[in-house]
Amino acid sequence: MGKSDRTKDGYNITHTYDQKGLVLFEGKNKPGHINEFQIYFSHPNPNEVSPKGIFVGNLKIDGLTIYSSLDSETMLKKLKKWKKTDSYIEHSYRMQFKMTYIYFQFADDEKTLIKVSIGQASTKA
Repeated sequence: MGKSDRTKDGYNITHTYDQKGLVLFEGKNKPGHINEFQIYFSHPNPNEVSPKGIFVGNLKIDGLTIYSSLDSETMLKKLKKWKKTDSYIEHSYRMQFKMTYIYFQFADDEKTLIKVSIGQASTKA
């Protein structure tokens, strides 16, 4: 992926790739190990970690094509084998299959996808 546009030290070390619309979360206790990555599809509320650009590639998960105008209802219908688990943010859905989790963060109307966050779960769903 090359050098990130900026890094921020916090609970994790974040690596932001502005033109790619990506943020990687590196564990402080495991240098070089990526705990989670985020793919941005839109930017309703930018912050110091979010990339300036958005992801323009293709992302498919179990036959579901992920794009900015994906709504929460369609996402839930398509990811049938994924278990919906507790989420910590309003308009966000945490889906888990085996040891992989995905957070889908939507805008308030749940018709615009802001980002997905993908990582390894600590327990199997």
